[in-house]
Amino acid sequence: MKKFLPVCLLASVVVAAAAQGTECTKVVVSADSDYAPLHWYDGKRLTGASVEIASRALTALNIPFEVRYVGPFHRVLKEAERGDVSMVASLKNTPERQHYLAYTSVPLFANPIAIFVARDRRFAYAGWKDLIGKRGAITLGNQFGGGFDEFMRDNLKIETAQKI
Repeated sequence: MKKFLPVCLLASVVVAAAAQGTECTKVVVSADSDYAPLHWYDGKRLTGASVEIASRALTALNIPFEVRYVGPFHRVLKEAERGDVSMVASLKNTPERQHYLAYTSVPLFANPIAIFVARDRRFAYAGWKDLIGKRGAITLGNQFGGGFDEFMRDNLKIETAQKI
């Protein structure tokens, strides 16, 4: 059986840049629908710690908002890029995303890149180079920043999937 390394991520609340000439009557909040306990879709609503934090902050500031499930993570990013989602709860800051998202200066959560392996498939890990030759997976749309995306693209065998 080949080694399988699902890699997960998270970071801070981000706000989509407002569409020019469009009046904003409420903030539309969304998030990755498959990243519990921080945010997930329970079949009825988008929920979790980051959604609760965003909701409480917007309520305290008296800003009208709606928490909206829009589908899988890559669709959340597309909706934010189009301006249909105003705020994405918990998202890593990358240069590509900065074109359409404004990030908070202080992250809500510490979120190092994590690698998970089956107990019977453990291996010594001292740095990124130890991942070369391993097989892994990430949720579609995930990016990590800090040079890891480029390392991953150039050196690793990574599959993408809609959900973890």
